Amino acid sequence: ALNKALQIIDTVEWNAEIAYKQTIFQKLGILDGYYSKGRKIGDIDDLINHRPIWNQEKKDEGFE
Repeated sequence: ALNKALQIIDTVEWNAEIAYKQTIFQKLGILDGYYSKGRKIGDIDDLINHRPIWNQEKKDEGFE
């Protein structure tokens, strides 16, 4: 159970780092939004306007 919990924390930290970098790149004009599995899922304006963003088109394989 502890192993699985650490695995989940590691994934959350990795995803947070990616989201942070995508936010910086949007502010610098390098990216036009947030991407998940190659698809644009939203942009910084969505977050400012309290619209949640996540990949609703491509389901997770569930291998975790």
